[in-house]
Amino acid sequence: MSLKLTHKITLGFAALVISILVVGGGGLVGNSNIYQKLNHITEDTLPILVGSFNQMIELQQANQNLYITLAEEDSEKIAASTKVFEANLKSFSAKIKQLAPLLENQPELSEKLAGVEKLSQDYQKQAASVLKLHNERLVLSQRVTEQELDLQGKADSVSGWTQRYISKSRNSDGVIAARNLTRSMTKLRIQITNYKRGGDLKTLNERVASNKGDLTDKYAAFTKAELKAQQVNSLIIALDTHFNKEDGLINLYNRKQQTLDELNKQLTNTHQLLKKVSTAANQFIEFAKNEASTAETAAQEANSLSKGLIIALSVGTTAFAVFIAFITIGTIRKPLAQFTSELLKLRDGDLTVSFNQARKDEFGELAESLNTVVSSQRQILQEVAKGSENLSVVAQTNSEISQLTTGAMQDQSQQLEMASSAALEMESSVGEVANHSATTLDAVHQCESLSHEVNNNVGETLKSIKEQAAAINNAVDVSNGLANYSTEIDAILETIHAIAEQTNLLALNAAIEAARAGDHGRGFAVVADEVRGLASRTRNSTDEIQEMIENMKGSIQEVVTVMQNSYDQAQSCVGNANTSQESLASMNESISNIRLLNTQIEDAAQQQRQAVQEVSTQLNSINHSASETAEGAQEASNSSDQLLSISNKQQDLLKRFTL
Repeated sequence: MSLKLTHKITLGFAALVISILVVGGGGLVGNSNIYQKLNHITEDTLPILVGSFNQMIELQQANQNLYITLAEEDSEKIAASTKVFEANLKSFSAKIKQLAPLLENQPELSEKLAGVEKLSQDYQKQAASVLKLHNERLVLSQRVTEQELDLQGKADSVSGWTQRYISKSRNSDGVIAARNLTRSMTKLRIQITNYKRGGDLKTLNERVASNKGDLTDKYAAFTKAELKAQQVNSLIIALDTHFNKEDGLINLYNRKQQTLDELNKQLTNTHQLLKKVSTAANQFIEFAKNEASTAETAAQEANSLSKGLIIALSVGTTAFAVFIAFITIGTIRKPLAQFTSELLKLRDGDLTVSFNQARKDEFGELAESLNTVVSSQRQILQEVAKGSENLSVVAQTNSEISQLTTGAMQDQSQQLEMASSAALEMESSVGEVANHSATTLDAVHQCESLSHEVNNNVGETLKSIKEQAAAINNAVDVSNGLANYSTEIDAILETIHAIAEQTNLLALNAAIEAARAGDHGRGFAVVADEVRGLASRTRNSTDEIQEMIENMKGSIQEVVTVMQNSYDQAQSCVGNANTSQESLASMNESISNIRLLNTQIEDAAQQQRQAVQEVSTQLNSINHSASETAEGAQEASNSSDQLLSISNKQQDLLKRFTL
């Protein structure tokens, strides 16, 4: 199917617009993909990492507060630090619960988080046991202190009483028994002192066990020797309780040591659980970091793919635009060059030119119209040339007749018969001249009519060229519209660039906050650096896209320039058509002059016919009208000369045209 020129240009620009839309669509798809990847990092992966780091921080703070609690001896401080510890554990559990909804689509991370949660629960139970044992140890320590003070007081009382007794008593047996009692009690006190210095509970238990009953035996011996010994009976019973009974000081020492051993054991278990929780949490963090790294790699791949896609589409669109431009220029330039060449020949008067009307577009229609105009002009001028030749013959004949008439007038008196014959011949010739003049006048009328028709055809041609110029101008407007679309794309890219800058600033602020957090914010600083790097790469990608759009705008401007040149050439064709119309108007004016001259010739021929008739009818009075006949002959001669001159000028004008 053959398409018209306007259809080809429209299809070319439509294809170019589609290509530009494809490039824009590819850029939007690539940016959307990058945005999705970045959104996955910022909305999914980054909160998971932040949450995991926060739960590790809470766990470390909880463990730190646990040791602070274990280091405290004051009950109020212990209660306060215990509350802080429990608050840390609650916050840790809350952080885990906050992470759970973020891991609905990540079963592996959910499983690891469940493991962390279970270990953290075990850790909480173990920590509660440790705190309970610590409180028991503090209670036992307080009781030990109280019992030690009680033991010391009672032992001092017994020692004071026995010293006073020894210094005052005259009972030697009693004094000896009192001294033995004092030695036994002192021996036990020394064992306690050694234990308090060395902490060797086993030796203390062995020594106390080996001396079991010695204090009561010594007191029993003292009681036998001295009845006054009954005064310290309650003190001796209390001292024996401290050393040998379950609620005594030695038993408290053992219970305190057992509690301390159990506390150390539980602390070891707690530390192991903490290590397990930390290991599981670190594994969770590492897995989350791997997920973030995977998301980052996917974003980089999406960025590379988008960049490659945009470059490929831009190169393809540029090549396609150049191809369309060459096709459009070739479609217009070649026929315009042919038309210009033929019109130049026509301007020089060559009416044998023929425009190529085999094309099925506007140039073919224009060629057909011009061929019709040229053919009509050629036919008219051929008719005018024939009439001019006949006119020249008639003018020459009239001139000869006038000369013969003049000679006959000189010999009229001698050659009356010859004059009469010549008059008859002149009448015939004048009739022929009149007939030829009428024929010439009809031809001139026809030429004038055809010239007006040619003028109308040229007007139609001028209208078609103007419509073509308007269509080209509309194409230029469409190209300018494409340039405006490119400007809108620039605005969109500026928006993306601003978003990347804002992301970069947010990442920088996050890095600053992480730096303020010290060691606890190192992980978050790494994430902030990664986000800032992604923002920088996004900004670079938008810069590259904007550069490609600028190149595309340059290509569109080149298309606009080519279309503007086509519009200027169409305007030049309009000017040439106007010039042709003016030339036709001049030709019409010349034809009108020829028509006027032919009318004058016809009038002169009629006058000659009347004169000859008068010569024929009034031959008897030829002598009286000889002067009038001479004047008529002279006028006929002048008219013939004038007619011959006009005929020669007309032939000179016709020689300018190649028929």
